[in-house]
Amino acid sequence: MFKSKIDSETVGSRLKEIRVYLGLSQQDLSDKISITQSKISKIESGKGGSLETFLSIIEYYSSFIYIHSLFEKDFVLVSSTPSEVDKSPIRSVIQELLSTAVADFENSSTQAKKKLLDAIDRVKVLLD
Repeated sequence: MFKSKIDSETVGSRLKEIRVYLGLSQQDLSDKISITQSKISKIESGKGGSLETFLSIIEYYSSFIYIHSLFEKDFVLVSSTPSEVDKSPIRSVIQELLSTAVADFENSSTQAKKKLLDAIDRVKVLLD
């Protein structure tokens, strides 16, 4: 279980941090997940919102971070200090993508090669 209480304002702020890191405006995110911009704003400001909106945002972001990190006491998305980079969820995503892709590639199938190329493309997006 979680060791500290995370409130809706904290979660909203973290969701906004992820969106900004991904280079998306609220409207961009709205277009991608088919939820109105005002609903996204409400969630990000910690002023409530529906479970449906929250889950839509989480589902979209799950391609970029491990969702459990959103609820950790010490949330770190990106940092320039080596000790913080080691704790970054983005680093974890990159490591997981590469580990999975390498394991798949060892199978030498066409599908595994495609997965590796897809993983490399996802890593490039995360690093840009």
